[in-house]
Amino acid sequence: MKTVGLIGLEGPAAKVAERLLSAGHELVLWDKSKKIRDAFKGRADLAESTRDLAQRADILLMMLPNPNEVVEICTTSQGIYDSMKPGKIVAVLSAALPSHSAQLSEKLRRRGATFVEAPVIGGVGEIERGSAVTLVSGGRAAYQELLEVLKSFSSRVYYMGEGFSAMAAKLAVSIIAASYVEALGEATALATSAGVDMKAFAQVISSVYGDRMPFGTSVGEALEGSPKPSINLTSLITELRLAIATADERNVAIPTAGLLDSLYTAALSRGGDGDYTAIVGFVKGLSARPE
Repeated sequence: MKTVGLIGLEGPAAKVAERLLSAGHELVLWDKSKKIRDAFKGRADLAESTRDLAQRADILLMMLPNPNEVVEICTTSQGIYDSMKPGKIVAVLSAALPSHSAQLSEKLRRRGATFVEAPVIGGVGEIERGSAVTLVSGGRAAYQELLEVLKSFSSRVYYMGEGFSAMAAKLAVSIIAASYVEALGEATALATSAGVDMKAFAQVISSVYGDRMPFGTSVGEALEGSPKPSINLTSLITELRLAIATADERNVAIPTAGLLDSLYTAALSRGGDGDYTAIVGFVKGLSARPE
């Protein structure tokens, strides 16, 4: 059995680690936070550094909240670069700038390693249940080798082709998710002003559009302000900004994404880094008038 290494254990990455352990994979873990690493002590091998992990793992998964860390870890001697050798696979599960993928692939190819985009779409609960969706682009042979690993936490894995397109697709989905929930906030504000019963309103929305919202939250939970853990505001804002940067590079107009970034950032400033569905209450509050 090949050894799987996971770099990053914060938030949803911890659930990925749990699923990999439950599936019986030989696992080595690293996170820059010793406190987070120590939560897995006795259940998985813990690496001393990213370099140590890269020396021990055949398949390296990266799931980091800061996309700049991906580049630094992949390309520097302090990271995994010097430990790369033929046969190793590096797969990025978290959101990153798509334009970096070709550069990272070429850099790692010089060491004989294969780079793959494998962004995960799903909230904490979906990963925990093994029902996330994962998109993969890069070499088909690497995809086939990764498939059983990715199925540990994904109910569906889609191969997007050899050209690097999975990360851009992930960011496009994030725009849809952010738009849906922000629109729910505006709809709720209007319905509330007319005295609409919120339980009945949630049932209507669920009947017309389905009960499950992006990242696994139900409509009723979002309207009540009591969602199950999914994705936090900071993560969604990061993905929106990566989408905007990618659109700028490609000279594509996505004006709504910029508006969403502003609204979600304002919600973060006002209420802290809660679940992304906090945007519903924030938008509703914009219409509140003092008595």
